[in-house]
Amino acid sequence: MKRFLFALMAVLAASVCSFAQNDTLKVLAIGNSFSDDAMEYLPSFVDNLECEHVELARLYIGGCSLERHVREYRQGNASYQFYHYDYDAYEPESDKIHKWEKDSELRTMEYALKMGEWDIITMQQVSGYSGKWESFQPHLDELVEIVRKYQPKARLAWHMTWSYSSDSNHGDFKRYNNDQETMTNAIVATARKVYEETPHFDYLIPSGVAIEALRNT
Repeated sequence: MKRFLFALMAVLAASVCSFAQNDTLKVLAIGNSFSDDAMEYLPSFVDNLECEHVELARLYIGGCSLERHVREYRQGNASYQFYHYDYDAYEPESDKIHKWEKDSELRTMEYALKMGEWDIITMQQVSGYSGKWESFQPHLDELVEIVRKYQPKARLAWHMTWSYSSDSNHGDFKRYNNDQETMTNAIVATARKVYEETPHFDYLIPSGVAIEALRNT
């Protein structure tokens, strides 16, 4: 199923090649393990993209919520694992052409936001609260404001998470009565609110819907 998510990310990247600044498509993910999973194999799609130059990066803290992202930035904490991929850095026959480079030290959010001009920046809520709208604000608006401070031209994408497996023992599953369908419906509802009722996002990556469709076929 994760490979399907990688395909979704590749389709997104391919569809917006025309928006690349300076002839390079640059995509940054600010997230947690869900964005980490979704980005992991994206470099393997680069050869098939119509963009000749692609640069990818992801800021990762496991289980990181919107609220924590804002707090980490305001406190100036170097607490993010930072992965970077630059297609132009490798020769076509290189063994490293589809591999991420992980920084040896933890980074701040500001560090990534200052790395030139990003074309697309993705965001997401931590999985346990991804279906709880009351957990989004004011943190979502605050995070967008932070991103816009450094990246006023970037297009923003909301990356929908997916529900836990039906037999999950995750502590946050009880927020949804330990019911997968309840959690899925809640995630879809909040994602729609983010995309349709806030002015921030140009794209919605419907990973949660894709996973649920695969589970039921």
